[in-house]
Amino acid sequence: TLQKAANFAPAYMQLIRQYQTLEFHDHFRYVTTKLRADHDPQLGISGLPDEARRAVYDIAYFYHGYGVLKLLRIIDDQVLPGMQSRIVAVWDAIEPYVERERELCGSSVVYQMRVLEEFAKEAKALPPGSFRATLTRRRFIESQSGIHAGGCQPRLGAEALNVDPAMGATSE
Repeated sequence: TLQKAANFAPAYMQLIRQYQTLEFHDHFRYVTTKLRADHDPQLGISGLPDEARRAVYDIAYFYHGYGVLKLLRIIDDQVLPGMQSRIVAVWDAIEPYVERERELCGSSVVYQMRVLEEFAKEAKALPPGSFRATLTRRRFIESQSGIHAGGCQPRLGAEALNVDPAMGATSE
């Protein structure tokens, strides 16, 4: 419902702010390109040095947070294709660390990052080009309905405003 979505708006905005930081993108790059080369997955997450652990938690829980919002139907399925490659890259990079962490800690963390894991499986199952197809579909819907995808405001052209485009004045 609209009220439910409004209740989660601050959490969603926090995720957007986090995504805009240089540190977030540095952590993403590190986790997806260097983590495995620098540290053995047998360490789990808790055995990683502080900086590596911080990067893993920063990135993993960011995408986990989006997964939770999607699971709760706060954000719709159209978000997933736009994040597809990043979600898959993150999970592929951290999966052995998460699995080892689950082994090391036993039942106390058996569900650790389970939402992210499922979010990544769903992203992997999407056909290639899903994001482009989603954008094309949204543009088509906009062109047919006169509604912008970003909101509920009708697209206002000269004819909707009773403006003669040649004259720049109302025709009434």
